[in-house]
Amino acid sequence: MCMIALRSCLSWECATDMDLILTSKASTSAVLQARLAGRGWRVHKVTAVEDAETRRAWNRAARAGGPVVVVNYPVETGGDADTVEAFVAAVLQRPGALYYAPRPNDFLSVAEPALAGMGAATPLDGGNEGPLDRLRKSARKLFRSAPSGPLPSGPAPSGPVPLTPRVLAAWGLSWVPWHPAPAALRRDLIDRVERFFPHPLSLHVIVLNKCNLKCIMCPYHSPAYRAGHRSDYFDEYRSMTPETFEKIAEYAADLGVTLQFGQIEEVLMHKKAIDYIARAKELGVPHVHLTTNGTLLTPEKASALADSGIDSVMFSVDALNADTYHSIRGDDLDRLERHILDFLAKAKPRGTRVGASFILQPQSLEERDAFLAKWRKTGLDYITFYALSRQDVATGRPLDRAEFYDKGERYPCATPWFQSVVFPDGEVSLCCKTMNDVGWRGVVSVGDLNTAPLDAIWTGERYALVRDELLGNRFESFDVCSDCEIWSAGTMLTEEGPGYVRTYNETLESYTFR
Repeated sequence: MCMIALRSCLSWECATDMDLILTSKASTSAVLQARLAGRGWRVHKVTAVEDAETRRAWNRAARAGGPVVVVNYPVETGGDADTVEAFVAAVLQRPGALYYAPRPNDFLSVAEPALAGMGAATPLDGGNEGPLDRLRKSARKLFRSAPSGPLPSGPAPSGPVPLTPRVLAAWGLSWVPWHPAPAALRRDLIDRVERFFPHPLSLHVIVLNKCNLKCIMCPYHSPAYRAGHRSDYFDEYRSMTPETFEKIAEYAADLGVTLQFGQIEEVLMHKKAIDYIARAKELGVPHVHLTTNGTLLTPEKASALADSGIDSVMFSVDALNADTYHSIRGDDLDRLERHILDFLAKAKPRGTRVGASFILQPQSLEERDAFLAKWRKTGLDYITFYALSRQDVATGRPLDRAEFYDKGERYPCATPWFQSVVFPDGEVSLCCKTMNDVGWRGVVSVGDLNTAPLDAIWTGERYALVRDELLGNRFESFDVCSDCEIWSAGTMLTEEGPGYVRTYNETLESYTFR
């Protein structure tokens, strides 16, 4: 009897001295207002969770020593109100700071929480920052930007940790994620995806299906893998039309979506590639990235690309020595290096970030550290190393893969909540895995720009289906996910060192220099 009575008092109905902070996402909700009627709580209405007024309301509650809950959650149905009630009950029951952020796993970075609270609130940091505090912050920033020492020679053994929403991370408390009932999470992430993930953050744009090189590790164009391809995707030339690209660029400009070029092809083989990049920037796309092997970047093309307004370019190099490079990529390293340095001189003054990449494979592993040291001295902004993956030639199934940390047991892949891929003919697909498998499976489609706009595809039936299968870790319609080994690729870890930041996940590690 006592246990039952105690449990009933841990609901929000028993909280008589509560501060409730409602953002504009929740404050106009008739459903929530009906639940709040007669509670007698102190209700504060603010515009957004990151507002200074939210901090002040929280700190007032902290001085009173009572519970406080921030509701930044669209309460549209009784089920949504039930989720808020369950969260309040959890806040009252356990110590510490809790939050709920709708996301497929706790390792996906998001900007803000839907719910946040403490049973006995403590003040937030930064509310009374003085000149001395600001001076200390400036000193720390200056120290981090000091001339760099030696870089680590290999990845540190570190696994994923829950990522606190960025707004809450700035509040200076130790936050713990809270999870609603599975049905509520599925409702938020599938039925209401437009609320929490209204559009992809980035689009991989594939402008053609050809490459001028035949790199030995490439699942698209290497002779070994081409011999085992089951689809005819690379047999005939496919090229994205200006009309299709215009749809993509307008969508990205309207919603602030990043465009990434250079996935299964050498982009500079497309006669209009640089025109497409310039058009995207003209429309207002906030960030455009190009990955290229660089071999076709003549001085004329380098000037045009630099003038296009492109934000970042990464050159796929993969070796330090000319012989190693030729054995992997079959081309001339000295010529490529001249192209890179020429572009660097033209693009850096315009603010373009320039980097180089290196796939870690047996014939080049010993060159890793020297590669990093050499290219860092040239003024490149970043160097990225990729783990090598190998596929079964006949089926495309993964055989083995080196990884940068032990990712543990499988959790839901987050990619279909933040990324899309568009193939040359306008077919929309999912991720790196569906790109990787195109030679064996063809395009794994979730929609077609020729018959539906991107916003309708993003919230449509096919995307809902794959998201549902990922949350349930069962793959019927999308068996392409069943043997995926890079399902944690949306999880990014960060380490800071003197003069650099190392960002890595299971598939890559990148050093950005400051």
